[in-house]
Amino acid sequence: MLALPFDWESLPHHVHVLDPALDAAGRGRLAARLRASTPTARATIVLPDGDDADLDLWKGLGAEIARGRRARGFALRRADERRRFLEALAPDTVAVHGAPADGSWDRAAAKVDPRDPPPPPAPLPPPPAARAGEPIAFVLKSDLDRPTAHVAQAMQTVAGLAAAGRAVTLLAPLEASTLAEALDRCGVPADAALRSRIDHRAIAPIRRRPDSARALVAAVRALRDDDGVRLLYFRQARIATMLLPAARRLGVRTFMEAHQPYVTWALGERRRLGALDGGALPLARGDRALERNVYRALDGVVCTTRAMRRRVRRLAPETPTLLLRNGAPEDLPTVDDGAPPHVDVLYTGRTDGVKGVDVLVDALARLDGVTAAIVGGPTEDDLAPHRERVRALGLDDRVTFSGWEPQPALFTRVRAARVVVHPLPGRGSREWRLFTCPLKLLEAMALGTPVVATDLPAVREIVRDGRTGVLVEPGSAAALADGIARLLADEATRDRLRTAATRRVARWTRSRRAARLGRFLDGTADG
Repeated sequence: MLALPFDWESLPHHVHVLDPALDAAGRGRLAARLRASTPTARATIVLPDGDDADLDLWKGLGAEIARGRRARGFALRRADERRRFLEALAPDTVAVHGAPADGSWDRAAAKVDPRDPPPPPAPLPPPPAARAGEPIAFVLKSDLDRPTAHVAQAMQTVAGLAAAGRAVTLLAPLEASTLAEALDRCGVPADAALRSRIDHRAIAPIRRRPDSARALVAAVRALRDDDGVRLLYFRQARIATMLLPAARRLGVRTFMEAHQPYVTWALGERRRLGALDGGALPLARGDRALERNVYRALDGVVCTTRAMRRRVRRLAPETPTLLLRNGAPEDLPTVDDGAPPHVDVLYTGRTDGVKGVDVLVDALARLDGVTAAIVGGPTEDDLAPHRERVRALGLDDRVTFSGWEPQPALFTRVRAARVVVHPLPGRGSREWRLFTCPLKLLEAMALGTPVVATDLPAVREIVRDGRTGVLVEPGSAAALADGIARLLADEATRDRLRTAATRRVARWTRSRRAARLGRFLDGTADG
């Protein structure tokens, strides 16, 4: 589900005030109403008392969120304060759900003056012409301090473009450190010439709110006026919906790197909605239309898998596309003297349910004497359920856990392991099964560590079973244990797979990726 339609400021704006007393049936009815109206209207959910129980649900349905508990430092206790708070949202209608006992939100809503009908949106100008080697703004909604693979991948993309001679500005939050520290954590070479071409403009975290969209557009306008940046690159459709068509009016070209179809992101929220109203709900009719409009309005879409490129071409055949996998590391350092001890099996990355770490732990219980390290989480709360399972299975002496580590340290761990495992279960999000190019597989293959992964379409685009790695049945602890055991027992097979895998990923290095991306942005690369 996309956050906001392109012309969201001109759409009818409906404000819904939720009282905590609203029951599940009432929330289900409101959610169904939002789902049906998304293509033609925008909605703001006001949470008067900080009730965040269904926050992800409202976000998944494309609603903006407004906190109605406090404004400008004082509590919204009186009806006139609440009326002013609601009027600041410029609504066309205000509805109160849950009938608060004192009726003050009802009284405030009744006094809100609706806004004047919005003017029709002006026709968009044609896209500006490409300029070879022009500077780029990479827009990222996540804090650059955030320990996630997509931040590291974005930073490596920026570094590759800079190494190819491009001036790149990161337009992203960075709250707790400096740009140099963030680049170090993501393994960007400490090359003075390269880093001199990377700049950073701090922005507030991008939220699903109108003021966030306005602030983002203002930041882009300032980059255009101050530095002549007329090319935007980003990974998230939420950013696309906030910037289009303002970017076209600003004379800025826009490119998105698509790692998943953004209508699939809402499937989990729709399952929650189905639980609320007692039945399963299909995708809203407007979901796919909104996604199609995103692709059509962009100047190009970079796709990291064949499945993603097929989808974009089907929905927007006129939009240029480029199949460009994630970049494999190159110019790799040797293992440090202070490297962690060798382990038989290594897993790195997120440890939530869609990643299959639970299957890996059960597989380790079937393998006598095999040692393993699980690195990531990224937090201790994410690791805790797996620690419990390891204790329950009596594996404490063979399985260690570690939180997220900077990329250089992580690469040292990968090179010290005998096998790297990518145990996606094949259930849950379609993103992991079909559309996402697994960066950790490319890294392990480049570092010369054999991989065992589950046999899924997105994985098969990288790993060839028996030739560059071992593929096993998804979701099966027995199959995963068998694949690990076979590799650990056969050094000759590990050497053969290591050699073939290193040769295969050489075509997907970061420098080659950056060169192809640069040509695509300049309009000179084939898809």
